Amino acid sequence: MNNQGKAITIFLIVISILLLSVTGITLFFLKTENDLRKSLEVQLAQAKASAAKLDGDLKESKKKVFLMEEKMKDADVKINGLMDELELQEGLREQGKVENAALKEALDSEKKTKEAIERDLTAAQEKIGALEQKIKEEEARRAELEAKIQATEMPAAEAQSEVELGKIVVTPGEIPEGKILSVNAENNFAVFDLGQEQGVAPEMIFSVYRGEQYLGDIKVARVETKMSVADIVEPLTSKQLQKNDRVTAKK
Repeated sequence: MNNQGKAITIFLIVISILLLSVTGITLFFLKTENDLRKSLEVQLAQAKASAAKLDGDLKESKKKVFLMEEKMKDADVKINGLMDELELQEGLREQGKVENAALKEALDSEKKTKEAIERDLTAAQEKIGALEQKIKEEEARRAELEAKIQATEMPAAEAQSEVELGKIVVTPGEIPEGKILSVNAENNFAVFDLGQEQGVAPEMIFSVYRGEQYLGDIKVARVETKMSVADIVEPLTSKQLQKNDRVTAKK
């Protein structure tokens, strides 16, 4: 083999080595970029899940605040009634004094209950503020992650799944007829005057009537002793409901 052949052979070997090196470096950077994209996608999914959970907590807290406000109104009515009754008993004899003492004790108890509700209401409002701030932070973080993924210019696989929840139908017992106490238009739910004492349970469906006119259905979300919170089932809306509309368990 002459010198020219050796030179060509060496040149080809060098070119091959360079091509292999460039290929290896390219594959390395592609793998690194792909790993980064997958990591960002995982972080984005976690951020979205966290934001969804916080949003659910916020809605639940708002319902609790609304229910506490209704309890406070009920406590105010009881306190006013007890105070009026105390005034009527002022001029009675010894037996009246005993009744007054019992009424004062009940009044003190109701005042303490009201104070406890006010404390719970304040705590719930503070929690709502913290949750709203946290949701804003999560939304900002999600937007930042989405921008980073877009910057990698790599196609992202999108997975979507739909879970269809069937209606839970609970066969009601002898549940009496109730009425709407108040309607929260902002969060699309209503409070009515039936609770655990009347056999109401979460997920139960109730029908709403005005006179004999059927308006639509509501679904129980939270149950208290003597009242319940129910989400308004579409196509019924909060604008269609009024205080004192009739509520009956759906059969």
